[in-house]
Amino acid sequence: MAYLEHLRAQLAAHRADAATQRAQDARADAAALELAVERGEVIDAEDAHAALDAVCGVVATQFTMIPARVTRDRIQRETLRQAFFDLQSDLAADLAGEHPISDRPNP
Repeated sequence: MAYLEHLRAQLAAHRADAATQRAQDARADAAALELAVERGEVIDAEDAHAALDAVCGVVATQFTMIPARVTRDRIQRETLRQAFFDLQSDLAADLAGEHPISDRPNP
């Protein structure tokens, strides 16, 4: 019986130590995050999304200009325009998480 009581006491002490360690880790993580915010090492998610949207808009605009810069032939231009449109659609779906990149066949 004494041995079982000893094991129970050790288990209770271990659980208390583990809970104390988790609390210390959580406080350390919160302090590290607060310091990173103060230093400007992290940005707000809305700001990141806005920046990504702006960059994607510029890239999309530039892609639409490529066919006209490459050829004057209307058929080739339309073929290129459609190819870029298809690639942009796939990229948008990938960024939105609609399907993984590995599902697409390699060109």
